[in-house]
Amino acid sequence: MIASAFRNFYWGFFLIMVDFRISGLEILPDVIGYILLAGGLGTLAEQNEWFMRARGYVWPAMILSVFQLYERPAEGIGVHITWGSGMTLILGLAMAVLSLLAVYNLFMGIREMASRAGKTSIADEALTKWNQYLGVAVAGLLSFILAFIPLIGFLLILGLFALNLILATEIMRLMRRCETELGEAPK
Repeated sequence: MIASAFRNFYWGFFLIMVDFRISGLEILPDVIGYILLAGGLGTLAEQNEWFMRARGYVWPAMILSVFQLYERPAEGIGVHITWGSGMTLILGLAMAVLSLLAVYNLFMGIREMASRAGKTSIADEALTKWNQYLGVAVAGLLSFILAFIPLIGFLLILGLFALNLILATEIMRLMRRCETELGEAPK
């Protein structure tokens, strides 16, 4: 049962962190990723308070992510940054805050669970992955300032895309390790 929660986290992070759109339609929908996270958190909610808190942030993020399934494609060639309507900006900020809160609590839940099971390397890695996730998120928000400088903006966005893929892979690797090593950890 616990192992399946970490499998849900594995695929949930994949869907949330890897964005791929065709004609504005999200091919790897975040909403499915949030559903998977919610399922895993439901399984682990009794393990510690962190998972329970994370679950409280995942549900609103799941609902709001439905509104991001389609984004009108940008016209022309190159990197385009649009602020959209005020609602789009508010939705994006709300999603960023909810996502950060959910992921923070999820990683702290893993950290506590791993510590109780005597798996200090997993506990340390969970904290490291949280710090990396936060760093990439903050860099992504700050990139909007530099994105308007033609060459720097393009290189920055390309670099952030690569960092996000690397981080997604590393988080997925941690979830696989948790599935194996914490899969049947005691409460």
